[in-house]
Amino acid sequence: AFGAAMGVVALSGPLGWLTLGPIVVAGFASAIVWVIVGVPLIALIGGQYFARTSSGAGGSAVRDLGIVLLPDDSPLHQRTNELARKAGLTGIKWVGWYPSDDINAKAIGTDIDNAMICITKGALDQLTTRDVDAILAHEVAHVASKDMQRMTQARGVQEALTWFLGFRKLKKFGRW
Repeated sequence: AFGAAMGVVALSGPLGWLTLGPIVVAGFASAIVWVIVGVPLIALIGGQYFARTSSGAGGSAVRDLGIVLLPDDSPLHQRTNELARKAGLTGIKWVGWYPSDDINAKAIGTDIDNAMICITKGALDQLTTRDVDAILAHEVAHVASKDMQRMTQARGVQEALTWFLGFRKLKKFGRW
């Protein structure tokens, strides 16, 4: 586009160089600055926003995945916090499960204080207690090593860059 615009300026003669040339150069320079500065800033600021709103009891992850948060006195919550203490953490504030037949689990949050660990119903139904403990320990390790924090923020940046694609199928295509 820049080459085509400058071609038009060149064909318009000396007066075109004096009037249109600076406008074309300034326009493309501002576009380059926007790409270099503006888009990353929106991604970082928006990424922080999306990451912070994803975790916690009222977070988007709870709504999107249908996570059922467990009370503090539930065996799964207690076992998760026992594993967290062994890893040197004070505890995991939110523990839950979500309806899926897959065997999976997630650690979500932007810092240790708002960490959430959730496991699928399929894992709870199909695995032994020892297997579930191993999965929970794995997720607690994500919290302790701050992998959870980096991945939640990366997902937030991804959401910020695709926020304008309002429909779920368009979002999936945009992420791809």
